[in-house]
Amino acid sequence: MDGTVTCSWREHRHDCPPPNLVFCQDAQSARMHAEAVAASRADGNTNTTAVVLDDENEAAAAPWMTLQLQNSLRHLVVLSNARVLEVHVGETAIYTHKGVAVAAGLFLHDTECNAVAGQTLKLKFFARKAKDVIDLVVLSLVFDSVGPGDKSGGHDGHVADAASTVESRMRQLEMLLHTSMKSVVLRLKELEARIGALESRGCDEQQR
Repeated sequence: MDGTVTCSWREHRHDCPPPNLVFCQDAQSARMHAEAVAASRADGNTNTTAVVLDDENEAAAAPWMTLQLQNSLRHLVVLSNARVLEVHVGETAIYTHKGVAVAAGLFLHDTECNAVAGQTLKLKFFARKAKDVIDLVVLSLVFDSVGPGDKSGGHDGHVADAASTVESRMRQLEMLLHTSMKSVVLRLKELEARIGALESRGCDEQQR
């Protein structure tokens, strides 16, 4: 907890890690990052925040987190086993988002979120069953870095921003390609093992 983020599961369990927040420049970068992390799950090398609700009273309530916004939030991407994400601004529920199944029991929540600086964003996570462990894999945020009236930096600032965006996208593409190749190799090994088992079974039947 850094003063701007509060999690329900850390109020009584300080040993539980906070969610991993990722700040992206645009929605596409946030989406690509989440998809790359989902692909890497096949290798089991993703550190996640598992929210264990071992208390009966806690298990009856959906885990939640709040974020005190320093800047306007434009977009939100969440990768989790929570099938439903409920978005609040303050105590007012804005909408409920049903995630898209991606891999390994994970759901991708990719949604716009036009909350302004100074507001409190609250997210509630709902799994398929009330007592399921909530696993937060990725929480990517896209903020407005420059206000509409701030034109400092001029042309040089825009060029630097564009170069930074291209570099960020290249890194995301590289990560996605790397994890995709690992997934392909894993699938090929599984296919070879199945073919070997079928060939062995065929030889046994011929010997009979």
